[in-house]
Amino acid sequence: MKRGANGFTLVELVVVITIIGLLSTIGISSYTNILKESKYTKTRTEIGEIAKLADLGRNLSGKTMLEITGNGCSECACRSNQIKLAACAAANKTAITKIGAAAKNIIEIDTIAFDEWENPYLINENEGERANSCDTDNIASAGPNGIYYDTDDVIYNIPT
Repeated sequence: MKRGANGFTLVELVVVITIIGLLSTIGISSYTNILKESKYTKTRTEIGEIAKLADLGRNLSGKTMLEITGNGCSECACRSNQIKLAACAAANKTAITKIGAAAKNIIEIDTIAFDEWENPYLINENEGERANSCDTDNIASAGPNGIYYDTDDVIYNIPT
């Protein structure tokens, strides 16, 4: 049996297609992980910027976050299972704007209300909310699953 000089056998073709499929699967998996990590990185960066702004605002004004924003829990509008995104985002946007004003807008920051997964950032200004309280102010993201206060969240406690 003589094989043609210009052709491929079916087995050779199947092997090539299988190898291309395996390489594609590995590439797509790596790309998905890179996208996921980049969203976490951007969210951590944004939370860090808000935290720097908050710390600067507290230092310049001599006030607690509660006194700056006039709200002990901007995140409370986000806590129920029936999240009202507009109310939640508005409360956090207002808090960030007031924090920026207290910091005399020294740090350039857009009014960020949502994380990379389109969940509103949570701002809890509970430091000094109660006498002798050890609570700290914090900023959080619900992470990719959109459920607040579980294992995939990004939470930053602002030092007192």
